Amino acid sequence: MSDKRKKKPRGKLAQLKSELDQLQHELEKERRLASEYKEHLQRLAADFENYRKRVEKEREDFIKFSKEDLVYELLPILDNFKMALHHVKNTTEPKKIIEGIELIEKQFHNILKKEGLQVIETKGKKFDPHIHEAIMHEETDKHPEGFIIEELRKGYTLGGKVIRPAQVKIATTKTQKEK
Repeated sequence: MSDKRKKKPRGKLAQLKSELDQLQHELEKERRLASEYKEHLQRLAADFENYRKRVEKEREDFIKFSKEDLVYELLPILDNFKMALHHVKNTTEPKKIIEGIELIEKQFHNILKKEGLQVIETKGKKFDPHIHEAIMHEETDKHPEGFIIEELRKGYTLGGKVIRPAQVKIATTKTQKEK
């Protein structure tokens, strides 16, 4: 019986050793897999950083070159101003000078309009604090309360965003004491 007892522990020891070898093999397999995942994650992080830098550079280039296009479109206006100044010095006809300056203004406005600039309408409109800036109030019975009486400075939107509100004078009604 003592021989049987010795064999059982040896068989159990061999089984435990086999299980340990299997667990060590699985552990090594999982370590390799974790290492592969880590390397993959590091490559992805580097790729993302390169992508971020490339997108930022493209954005900067886009802004730089979009300015270049706008400036190029404005150069003829600069040329026309130089010509107008030359003609102002050499002519005594104010009507021609005024016509030349009006043409330059129209050319300038058309370029800005092409770039998305829109004038904020004020005539006959109710005051809107999102697009108008009330500079003055005038008591009147001729216009309804809160309506724009006069535009003092044009306002503009660019791509639907207000870049400068219109400065306006708005109507107010006379107070009860004055009536």
